Amino acid sequence: METSELEIELKAEDFPRQNRLERVEAELLETQELFTLFMKHSPIYTFIKQLEGDNSRTLLLSDNFINMLGRPAEELRGRTMDELFPADFARKITDDDLAVVREGKVVQLDEEFNGLKYVTIKFPILREGRDSLLAGFTIDVTEQRRSEEAVRQQARLLDIAHDSISVRDMEDRITYWNQGAARLYGFAIEEAQGRIIHEVLQTVFPKPLPEILEQLQRDNLWEGELQQTAQDGSTITVASRWVLQRGEAGEPVAILEINNDITRTRKAERERDNLQLQMFHAQKLESLGVLAGGIAHDFNNILTTIMGNTELALMQLAPGTPVCDNLHRVEKASRRAADLVKQMLAYSGKGRFNVELVDVNKLVEEMVQMLEAAISKKATLRLELDRPLRFIRADAVQMRQIIMNLVLNASEALGDEVGKIKVSTAQEYYSEDQLKGFWLGNGLGAGFYLNLAVSDTGCGIDKETQSKIFDPFFSTKFAGRGLGMSAVMGIVRSHKGGIKLQSNLGMGSTFTVILPANDDILTTSIPPEPPHEPLGSGPVLLVDDEEEVCEMVGQMLTKLGYEVITARDGREALEAYLLRDDFALVILDLTMPVMDGEQTYQQLQGIDPSVKVIITSGYSEKEVTKRFDGKGVKGVLQKPFDMAALRRVLG
Repeated sequence: METSELEIELKAEDFPRQNRLERVEAELLETQELFTLFMKHSPIYTFIKQLEGDNSRTLLLSDNFINMLGRPAEELRGRTMDELFPADFARKITDDDLAVVREGKVVQLDEEFNGLKYVTIKFPILREGRDSLLAGFTIDVTEQRRSEEAVRQQARLLDIAHDSISVRDMEDRITYWNQGAARLYGFAIEEAQGRIIHEVLQTVFPKPLPEILEQLQRDNLWEGELQQTAQDGSTITVASRWVLQRGEAGEPVAILEINNDITRTRKAERERDNLQLQMFHAQKLESLGVLAGGIAHDFNNILTTIMGNTELALMQLAPGTPVCDNLHRVEKASRRAADLVKQMLAYSGKGRFNVELVDVNKLVEEMVQMLEAAISKKATLRLELDRPLRFIRADAVQMRQIIMNLVLNASEALGDEVGKIKVSTAQEYYSEDQLKGFWLGNGLGAGFYLNLAVSDTGCGIDKETQSKIFDPFFSTKFAGRGLGMSAVMGIVRSHKGGIKLQSNLGMGSTFTVILPANDDILTTSIPPEPPHEPLGSGPVLLVDDEEEVCEMVGQMLTKLGYEVITARDGREALEAYLLRDDFALVILDLTMPVMDGEQTYQQLQGIDPSVKVIITSGYSEKEVTKRFDGKGVKGVLQKPFDMAALRRVLG
């Protein structure tokens, strides 16, 4: 029987279908084999479960479950949770399984079993028309948790440490910042994290940073001092220790930095060194002063004889006699020698001064033409004179010598370069601590001082030269030029003042002379106000933390007819105000410890809404007035002030 062509075609089609089935079966077998191998070799605990009512039962488990439960996987398959785990733990696992399937979500759980810690991830396997399944992974994290706890304990210990401890990556970004760092610099951990450390702290290095990093790479350690800036803008000096952290391959991965705040220590050392230097200098000046004074005394006797006899000889000669020219030259030289003696006496502090009330502003203005003629043609002279300015009791001739010496010194610092010289005056209240920053300032008392400063934009003065600049006959020129700055020092010392030099190489110099200001007399072109009778009577509460200010203002108020009660801070002021109810007004300093002026004013208003308060401050009057605008203060008085200013604000 012959086969038709159609039958042949149908039989031919059966071969591809059969081949496809064989391939599918082979792929299924391979997949099953791979899954079996996966469950056999899985390093983490892997499971598939099915739900039966309120229970869950294992379908498949990875072979490593023997490590957790002590039985091979084939004995664990088909078991419920109650059959595998203690009752409480089994109930928790079952409840978690039910929640995962019912809510259809992935969950991550922290679990503990037999003293070990695990993290389990579970997820549902939803099958349409069939029972839902549950699968997941359990990872043993016992060692990881121990390491994390150890790190946390170390972090807590580091936070207890007083020192600043930080870690940064090799791009200088902060990765760790302990509480010590937060306390020292004022930046909270979240503010510092991830920021570039040396930009945040505005670090000033003792030498170029590349050199420091080169040493760190070589030795894995660097130690030195750094200048850094806290969040509030204050400068901090730290003893810094850097340790380079390396990875397993030896590559740099991080830098540990431990900083110890030595700001107070370095400040105390500088003050001690400065005091020792000033004491040494004072002793040297005293010794040289005794010598100079003795020489000047004898030299003056000699000059008296020379000049007297020269004058007598000239009187006996007819005008035009040839020898007259020689005698005039002797007389001129004698007067120059006499001027030198005056300088020596000024240096020794024993010169005779014609003490009078001196208007320093007027003195400077009168000298302008002479100063401009004396300085370099490439220098520009500028005046910044504060008005009104207190008089000083001084010798006007000696004051001119100070101004001339300082301006000529500034001109020489400019050399042949174009530059500026500024002469400025001001008046300022100096505390005893501030006065310690001046040469000769340790013996001065707190109070108002006239401030005369001469600044230049010249080459600056190095530290070694600064230590010698007030020595007699010291000069940076090829040969000595006389007493110079030491004469200035002698004049300042004789006038019970102080002097300070501020200079950096390439950034110019400023010499500042301070002299005691007359308490009551101001230089001003405004006609003096006619005398006033006392303004009033009654008690005034005067609040200021500076004892000298309280005493001075208290005397002013007494002269104006008031009874004065003083307080040193806001808390004392509130206590004093509560003791009586007849205060005429309160004069309140803005900046004080314990409780500042603004807080005290708010508390006073709470006690007495009708309280009359005058605010005093060293800040600008405009700034303080704006700060208290609309708050009901009676007036604002800017320091320093005189009796006239106080009378005006009380009126």
